[in-house]
Amino acid sequence: MRKTTETKNFYPLGVLFRVCGLEIDDLESPPEGTLAMWRCEDESGALLGGVNLKRLKGCYILDNLAVREDMRGSGIGLALMETALEEAKANGAKEIWGCAKVPEYYLTKGWTSVPPEETPDIFHCQTCGQFGVSCFPVIIKKEL
Repeated sequence: MRKTTETKNFYPLGVLFRVCGLEIDDLESPPEGTLAMWRCEDESGALLGGVNLKRLKGCYILDNLAVREDMRGSGIGLALMETALEEAKANGAKEIWGCAKVPEYYLTKGWTSVPPEETPDIFHCQTCGQFGVSCFPVIIKKEL
């Protein structure tokens, strides 16, 4: 049995995000603009996945969605995504943005890729020296 709950404790999520290959600088504090965070855990309380929802410069952002490697393909990522999307809608969002290292996953869930020149200035990766060199994320957007 799994349960998804909102959390205020970023540290366990930050560790999971980093282990899953996301670039997390500060494990103690939620990213700037975070509105809400959720964790999915099993019956023992073990963390299986997490996500956070941000708002920066008037834009809603699905940020740092990750699922423990041994639990991928089990529906946890989709459930976490839907939780964040519902919260964004409840806050009045008409669209939501993301920066995906695995864009194929999101594209199968109704997201579209957006060229960098059409993207609001809300992602630090666009100015990172590794962007397009050793890191190739895709900016994505979903209409709500």
